[in-house]
This record gives sequence, C-alpha cells and structure tokens, in this order.
Amino acid sequence: PRSTLFPYTTLFRSACAAKLNLPLVSYEGGSDSYAAAGNGCTTLQHDSGMHDLYKAYYDAQTAAGMTGPFNQYTHVGACWGLKEKTSDSLEVSPKYQGVLDWLAAHP
Repeated sequence: PRSTLFPYTTLFRSACAAKLNLPLVSYEGGSDSYAAAGNGCTTLQHDSGMHDLYKAYYDAQTAAGMTGPFNQYTHVGACWGLKEKTSDSLEVSPKYQGVLDWLAAHP
C-alpha cells in the first residue's frame, strides 16, 4: 500500500537534509487526491482509511527526525483539505480526526 512508502521517502529526504546539516521541514504537506476521477476527491475525503493514513504519515515524519515545522496545505477543500467543508463534523472528516488523534497522542 502507498502508506508503506511514507517512511522510505521521508527517511530519504531526512538523509539528504542531514548531509547538508539542514533541519527536515515540510511545506504544503498532506494528501493529494486531485487526480481521482469523477467524485474521487470527495470519496477519498470521507474514506475512513484516511484516518490511519494520516497518523502513519505523521509517524513517518517524526521517525525520520523532522525537527522543523510541518505545514498542512489547507484545512478545507475537496481534494487537499483536512475537511471537505468547514461545517463537516469529525464523524465525516477522517483526515482531520486522524490529525487530532495524533496530536493528542504526541503532546
């Protein structure tokens, strides 16, 4: 699954940064489902698997030694947001819930 690639790509980037004595940071991080056909963005936005995918993503960033900031691209949006709409509840926002759960476990 794609989620298994996160640790490897993040570790590769971390090694490159370390060679240059630079901190590992993230600019405009998060998932991208823009290429999904039809209602793919909306379908993926509400897929319960996104909860665990986001937690795994943040775990991989931490395991790779990210010491700089992580900038989630956007809070709201069908393809890139943590929620599709601002008014969406946690029950229909698995990416947002995954981030909240991860943050609660890593104070």
